Amino acid sequence: MADRMPRIFRTLETRNGRSAFDTIAKAAVADFLEVRQPAPARIADFSHLMTSIWSKLPAATRKQLAIALAPSPHVPRAVVELLLAEPPEISAPFLFSSPCLTGEDAAALASPEDRGTAPDAASPHLADTAAAEATSSRPPAPRRVAPGGGDDTRPPLTSAAAARDALLALARVKPRRAAPQADAPLAAAPVADAPPAEPRAAAPARPASSIADLLQEARSGSPERTIRMIADRLQLSPEIAATLPIGSDGRALATALKLLGLSAADAMTVVLLVHATAGRDVDAFRALRRFYDDVSETACQEALGLEAGASAKLSNVGTRAKHRPLHAEGAGLRPATQGRPAAFGRRRNLPSGLAAGNGRRS
Repeated sequence: MADRMPRIFRTLETRNGRSAFDTIAKAAVADFLEVRQPAPARIADFSHLMTSIWSKLPAATRKQLAIALAPSPHVPRAVVELLLAEPPEISAPFLFSSPCLTGEDAAALASPEDRGTAPDAASPHLADTAAAEATSSRPPAPRRVAPGGGDDTRPPLTSAAAARDALLALARVKPRRAAPQADAPLAAAPVADAPPAEPRAAAPARPASSIADLLQEARSGSPERTIRMIADRLQLSPEIAATLPIGSDGRALATALKLLGLSAADAMTVVLLVHATAGRDVDAFRALRRFYDDVSETACQEALGLEAGASAKLSNVGTRAKHRPLHAEGAGLRPATQGRPAAFGRRRNLPSGLAAGNGRRS
């Protein structure tokens, strides 16, 4: 509903909108839900406004407000009690998903089947009697206390103009960011009897056919799949593949990338994205770059335990732009386009209009 707030406020400026309590209520709810952590004064103003105009709202508007307020954890208690008193067809969305309901609310809303006192469906007056008894046995609602410490004894709003003024005052209050409490828990405690979550299986690595595929996989944020792609391409043993991302200097991964035919820039990019510690030390990373430029393919094959002479280089299709010369090989430059010859000096021929009129303009 927050995205509809500008249109609702424009409606309030019209003559008909100033007397529409449902429009005022929608605007108040939209403004209240816009703030993630509303201040206590803002919550009190919203509670005073909604409790004053709730009885003047049609059923359709109250149902829309119940749907909008359902996910908010900061709904005032007075508004919660108003929604609890509504029939199920209006308050059902709020009762099913609101985090503001307490255990007492759930016990009061328990169905007759759960309490074992289900009245006969053929006797409607018994159901009415049971409902009246449940209402009379419910404890009285606690007296609302303003967040400042005093009782909320402000008189209810009796006109649309007063409700509009209260809404504008509520909208003028700028929200403040609530400071995180030191003793607030950072995360909910895990349930003791909940079964442990099974580890999610990692997606299989797709085969690498080009350097662009390897760079795309490294940039996707999955170092495990990138290492498996390199190991599958070079047919490395699981023991050697496990040492590629965790080596202290990153040379094992650099030797594998050297055999794949990556340039120094592409190889260092993959090392920074995949290796656990490479790149933290600038001097060590420069030494790794020099090592990558100087090491030979034979030394890389020996370091990884591969057979000499085996080639597993990736194609560089799509990694570099293809050079397109302006002229064909051996044919010289392309001929220039024949254009209109340029003429310099005084004009020898008169314009067509002057020539037809014997030197006079027609």
